[in-house]
Amino acid sequence: MSNQKIRELLSQLQAELDAAPIDDETRALINALDRDIQQHVPEDAAQPVEETSALLERAKALETRFAVKHPAAELFLREIADLLGKLGI
Repeated sequence: MSNQKIRELLSQLQAELDAAPIDDETRALINALDRDIQQHVPEDAAQPVEETSALLERAKALETRFAVKHPAAELFLREIADLLGKLGI
């Protein structure tokens, strides 16, 4: 369930960012995080998640970056970081 929830949150985050003015550097960081999470978190919750603490650290760094300018995006990133932590990433 957590794997699917992360994918749903990433989709919601992308939709939120599509409607917001985001600089190119931040958009590239989000896209890279999205791509890496898609690569390391299997769609099937029964499959093991590849451990990579870098994903969690990057999600938390982006959460901080969005805290003031994009609070809705920050909430999605916080949930993503929490779920990555629960998955042992």
